[in-house]
Parts: sequence; C-alpha cells; structure tokens
Amino acid sequence: MELFTYFHLFTFVPVVAVGGIFWFERMYRHGAQKRTLFLFLSLVILALTGVLQTMAWTLRGSLVFDWPQLFVLSSIMYFAAFLTLEYAIHVKRIEESFLGDDFKRSLGREGRWYIVVAVISLLILVLYGSFNQDHSKFPWNMLLNSDQQTNNFVGYSAHMKMLTFVFTALMVFVCFTAARRLFALQEGVIRRRGYTFYLQAAVMVLMTIVLVAHKDADSVSDASSVMLPLFWYIFLNLIFAIRLVEEFFFWSQYNLRSDRNKLEQRQHVQNLLIRRVISSPEEEEKDIIRETMENSLEKMKARLVVKEYQITGMLTLRAVGNIMRVEDVGHILGYCSPLTESKNIKNLDKSKLTDLLLRTTYDLAELREALLENIKDFGKRLMKTVMTQKQMVVEAEMPESLRGLQRLLAVVPVFDVNNFVGAVVVFKDSFDKLYPAERGLLSELAENLGTIFSLMNAKAIQRERNRLKGEMNTARNIQTSILPKKVLMPGYSVGSYMQTASEVGGDVYDSLPTPFGTYFGIGDVAGHGLPAGMMAVIATSAFHGAVEASRSLEKPLKIDQLYDVVNRSLCTINRDRIGSDKFMTQNYFVEKDGVITHAGTHLIGLLFHKDKDEIEELTQLQDRTGFLGLSEYVVSAQSVGSFDMKSGDILILYSDGVIEAKHANGNLFGLEGLKNAFLEIRDQDPDTILNHILEVLNKYAEGGDKKKYGGTFADDVSLMIIRKD
Repeated sequence: MELFTYFHLFTFVPVVAVGGIFWFERMYRHGAQKRTLFLFLSLVILALTGVLQTMAWTLRGSLVFDWPQLFVLSSIMYFAAFLTLEYAIHVKRIEESFLGDDFKRSLGREGRWYIVVAVISLLILVLYGSFNQDHSKFPWNMLLNSDQQTNNFVGYSAHMKMLTFVFTALMVFVCFTAARRLFALQEGVIRRRGYTFYLQAAVMVLMTIVLVAHKDADSVSDASSVMLPLFWYIFLNLIFAIRLVEEFFFWSQYNLRSDRNKLEQRQHVQNLLIRRVISSPEEEEKDIIRETMENSLEKMKARLVVKEYQITGMLTLRAVGNIMRVEDVGHILGYCSPLTESKNIKNLDKSKLTDLLLRTTYDLAELREALLENIKDFGKRLMKTVMTQKQMVVEAEMPESLRGLQRLLAVVPVFDVNNFVGAVVVFKDSFDKLYPAERGLLSELAENLGTIFSLMNAKAIQRERNRLKGEMNTARNIQTSILPKKVLMPGYSVGSYMQTASEVGGDVYDSLPTPFGTYFGIGDVAGHGLPAGMMAVIATSAFHGAVEASRSLEKPLKIDQLYDVVNRSLCTINRDRIGSDKFMTQNYFVEKDGVITHAGTHLIGLLFHKDKDEIEELTQLQDRTGFLGLSEYVVSAQSVGSFDMKSGDILILYSDGVIEAKHANGNLFGLEGLKNAFLEIRDQDPDTILNHILEVLNKYAEGGDKKKYGGTFADDVSLMIIRKD
C-alpha cells in the first residue's frame, strides 16, 4: 500500500500545477479578479492538504499524531478546497446576476451545520491531542478499570471512534447540502456540479467504516501507517483535477466556440438586416426599426430566469440633422415614461404619454455646446451624459415624477462610427438592475440600429442626390435645348459644339438672322453647374427678346445696344431677383454683307485668311468693356469693332475650357494648340475641322483633365467654326 500512498501524495503536484496555469492565464483578464482570487485560495488549501498528509506520512514514526486527527483535518481541508473552487467557478455569475445576497443567505442556512462540524472536529483534535499517548488519563477512562478501558464499547478508543463516526455523518450531510442546496440560487443561472461533494462523502464513509471496524493499533506509528489509508484520497485529488479542467478548460473552450458562433450569427443577422434595409422602400424603414426592437426585447425576455425582472418598456430615438426624437409610435414598446420631471406624468393615460413622447425632442447642437452642470432638464442631462461618455447610462435614482412608475431606466447611445445618431431608452418597473444578458443584447440592438440609421441616412442622401440629379438633368436639358441644333447664317457654313463639365453648363452660343443682318454670339458664365446654367438661359432669352423686338419694330439694333440690353436683364433678374453673384463674358456679333461688327468682352478670336494662309488674332474681342451681370451702368460702346471676311475665310470662336485643358504634364492646350490643330485640317468643311480639333483636344487631355475629372474636362468646352462661302 505504501506505493499507492506515495503515488497519491505525488498527485498533489500536477493538480496544483495545472490549477496554477489556469490561475495565471486568467489573472489579468478584465472582470475576473474575484474568480482568480478564489481559484488561487482553493489551490492553496489543496496544497496545504498535501503538505499536511505528506508530513504525517513521512514523520509518522515521530509525530504525536493519530489517525482521527489526520482524518478530520484532511476532510475539512478537502471540503474547503472544493467549496472554494465551486465559488471561484460561480462567483462571476453570482455577482452579474445580483445573487450575492441570495448566496449569503444560502450559506447562512448551512452555517449552523458548519459550526456543529467545527465543534466535533475541535473536540476530536483536542481529545486526541491530549490523551492519545496516555489513555489512562482520559477523563472517562479514569472511572474504568483496565479491562473496561480496552472495551470496544466504553473505553477511550470507543469514544474516539464514535466521535469520528458522528463527524463523518455530519460531513456527509454537509457535503450533500453543499451539492444540492448551497448553489441552487436560480435555475439556469448557476451551472451546478455536485459530484465533488458526493465523492468526498463516499470516500469519507468508506474510510470511516474501515477505520471504525479495524482493531486498535498497538502504536502511533502503526495507527498512522495502517489505520489511515491515505491513498484513498487520490480519488479526491482526481475529482478536484477533473472539476478544474472541466470548468477552466473544456467549458472555457465551449464558451469560446459559443461566443464565436454567436458572433457569426450576429454578423449573419446584421448582413440580412443590411440587405433588407437597402432593398426596402422608405415607408418600410420604420417597420424594420420596430421589428428589430421587438426581436431584441424577445431575446432578453427569453434569457431571463425571473420574468418579473424583465424590461417593461423600450423606445428608440433617432437624430435627423440636429434634432433627435421618437419618429414613430411603433418605436415605443410597452410602458415608457417621458424623461422629464413634470409631476403631471402620473396623471396621464398611456395615449397621452405616447403623444408626449412623440412631441419630446432633443437639440443635439444645443446639448453639445451646453455644460452638463448647467442642464436642469432630467432627460437632456441623460442625453448629454451618454453623448459625452459614449456608453450606456443606467439610472436607478428616479426623479419624483417617475417614482412609483419606474424603478430603473437605461439610455443606450447609438453611434454611426463616431457620430451620435440616436438612443435606446429602456425601463423596468419592478427591478433596479440590468442583467449581463440584457446589457449584451442592448449593445447588440444599438449596433444594429446604428447600421439601420446609417443606411437610412445614406438612402436619404442618395434620394436627395437622385432628386437633385433629376433636377440638374432637367436644367441641363433645358439649357442645352435652347442652343441651336444647327447654327444658320446666310452665306456662311457653321460648325458648333458644346460639352458641359457638369450637369449644367455655363457656356452659350446662338444666332438669329434678321433683315438687318445675322446676330450671333458666344459667351461663358463664370463657373458651371445650375447657377451658371440659369444665367446662360437668362442671357439667351434676353438676346432673343432684344433681337426679336428689333425685328418686330423693323428697326436695326446696334450691337452695343444688344450687349447693354442683355446686361441690364441679367442685373435685374439674375443679380437682384435670384440673388446670384455670377457674371458672364460675352461677345455679340452682327454680320452684314461680309462685314462683322462686334461688342463685348470674351476671348481672343481667331480669323483665318485663306488668301494669305495665316491666322489673325482678334485681340479686340477681349478686355474692352465690363462683364455682363455685374452692373447696370456698364456701357459697351467703347468695345465696338469690326472686321471683314472674304470667301474661304474662317472665324474660330471658343470658350476658355478649350485653351485651358490640361495635359498629364500640367501644360495647357493653349491658343497655339488650337491654332495648330486647325491648321492641320484648314481646307476641310467646318464640321470636319470641328471634329478634328475636338479629337486633338481629347487626346491631349486624356491623361490630364479627363483622367482627373472622370472623362470630362475641368470646364465647359464650346467651339464655333464659321466659314464664309
């Protein structure tokens, strides 16, 4: 048996070592301080048990030590080690589930039995410690003769065996109560395992039967080595190790897998939610929020053991712009109270409470600027707190208006990345704490709502973009449709082109033949987009109005008068009425009998003289008067000039989008680029010349502006190629 005993004593080392590894691995985990502390205590107690038994066995020939003392001490220390280990396993759940008081009461109910066990243990230890070397001094033995002292029923040994039997019986009872009742706090909360206590009770019973039935030893050495079979305790070491590994390894691995599965399921649900929100029409978005709230509330109710402590009310607020409020009555579940200190709340029925909840708003811009200590309103103070702390705020101290209605409210912030976009408020009317499962599900709900709100905002932005795009396309169609599809000038062939840099361009060209000559022009509004397009439309309308009035009145319109009329129209409508600060460069021309008269200011024109095969720069077309739309006092008479065109001559008019187009190296196309492109194909018709210039221009800007601006130029591009027949 000695070999088995040595093996038993050796098993303390690996059991404590494995436990030490588990303890060290969990020592620095967040929220696991108490668990690791009690795990460490259980290992210390087990190690001390091993030291005690090793000393008793090693020094059994010299210690004044008898088997009942070792039996009692070992039994108590094993029980303490098992009890501390079980508490280390359950302490986190006990605290998170607010069962600390219940556990103390349960421990208190068993306390009287622990006291009785302690008294019996102390009695055995004291009696054996005092009289096991000299039985004759045992008080009861002093009344007996020598034959009676050795009697199995009345002597010292009989009393000690009887006390040991009583101790075992009490310990068996204590083990059974510890296994069945001590941690029976709430069904489904504590993962109880009573086999450690049951096995200890079984080992104690078997050892007691053997010890009590065995004849008395002749010496202390004999008693220690023969009467107390230490190797039986190997089963307790084994069961301690099994419980340790089961909880701190297998269940830990199970929890990790479970958490991973939950995370995957959570991600799957979120993906489904994303697809649903994206594909749903706008009117269904509020229903998705309500269903998400209901699903979360159902999960929380399903996980609670005590149904009376469940959440009784939930509402969701969403921020649109800087105003946060409950958007829909469906976003109020159960019984919810307005976050205000008004005493009238207790007198309102549910419909009026709901109406008040829907009318309550929070100005986020105001809350961001305000200091917390300066906010008096209860609800605004809570919202300011969650915005600042960026975490859940639980309030159990209700204001006077909510006392008797609610015992707890919690505000959970909803974020879209780092942007505060809403909040979930939950209420409890019968309990003042949130369970860990509720906290986790509320965080999950806030995350899902953050995703929903983000997608809703993105869809709203996209709807607005689509609306604006539709309006811009309409404006673009209007702006481009007022341009002549083909410029007609008697005695001339004309090619024209305009490409906008955005949805609406600011370039414009036009022509109108009249009995007094053909009026035509080209201009460019500063900038581009809708405001530029509107100004271009107004200028075109004013041009047509002035020329048509001249034709109707059968009175020729001087070219500078045309410029001034358009300018006054733009100042009145675009500047004064619309409030736009746009201006416009413009050249107006009138052709009669080969002479072209011009006024205004735009860009240098190019006039190709066929007979000389050279290009003349018409510098007089720029910087001769004020821009259109800035001042009604602009007079363009000083900008009037003229030039002649002979057969085959070609006039090139353009906007700055042509000469300012950039190459990949940053160089501009420039006036020289325009000249060179024209000269390459100067003998062709205007449309062919126009297409060639555009081809060269597009190729030049391919790696520059067109790459940078997604296939378009940086500015609007307009060209007019006019050849005299």
